[in-house]
Amino acid sequence: MNYEYESNLNAYPILVKELDITYGGPDFKVHVRNPRIPKGRSRLNQILSHLAKQKFSTCEEIAKEEYDRNVTGKVKLKSITDDIRKFMNDKLIPKRLVLQKGTIQKRNKKIKTYSLTPFGILYFIHLGSADIEHVAKKYKEELPFVFGRFNVFKDILGKNFIKKIGIKHLSDFGLLRSKRFLDIDYILNDFIQFSSGAWVQGIAGMVMSHNNWYNQLSYAVYNNILMELVIDNIVTKDSTKMQKQWLQIINSDSKIEKWFKEFSSDALRANQAKVKQLKLLNNFVKKKIPDLRQTYQ
Repeated sequence: MNYEYESNLNAYPILVKELDITYGGPDFKVHVRNPRIPKGRSRLNQILSHLAKQKFSTCEEIAKEEYDRNVTGKVKLKSITDDIRKFMNDKLIPKRLVLQKGTIQKRNKKIKTYSLTPFGILYFIHLGSADIEHVAKKYKEELPFVFGRFNVFKDILGKNFIKKIGIKHLSDFGLLRSKRFLDIDYILNDFIQFSSGAWVQGIAGMVMSHNNWYNQLSYAVYNNILMELVIDNIVTKDSTKMQKQWLQIINSDSKIEKWFKEFSSDALRANQAKVKQLKLLNNFVKKKIPDLRQTYQ
């Protein structure tokens, strides 16, 4: 069991690279001269696609779709099921794309059910065929502060909200390789009187060294949202509007406000080296400092 894959979103870019090499990645195309499809690519897509739609499923339920399409009837359902189970156990579970999530009672025995992990969700989106809003509806209970709040994001950020929350960008590059983090100081250079942007990278690094992947993914999305609000207001230099929108997102549900404060508190205790950056964000979120200019005086 790889602890990094189990608990740290920082390992996600490594996972993407490994899987893209093995299965061809999202840009794979069959060439006339070399029509060979990477081994396991079809099976990978089949399983991730099914679990994105059905969430908790058994290997037999995944196999049934393939069996029903097999008009010749030469391949038995059990054979397909066994192949999917082996692929799941050998390839997907060790890479933390899929987790075993409970059992169901069937034919007098308990059958294991499976579900996507945050890694699995991100990688399925990375492959390029995902309906992100549909995936969010299926997994809103597992990622309530992201997928459970798409309606809130849409109301405040507009119809282009999926791009602004950065799910696709995270699925392609991970958190620390994200252009938003790498270029934020440069982007905010003209907005220096409101924020230097330095705390953004500090918090990004801090959050990656603490807590579990569910919290990390949620926190990464909220960081993206906050940066998008800053960028949107660069021209007008309207920090009041930016802060109002941010507080609408945080305060529209007491659960998200409670989670955000608890997570920040946990991260603060676990990462004393980043205390200053986190305090700046906490003060801003709690309305103690209405204008970010004051945090740098």
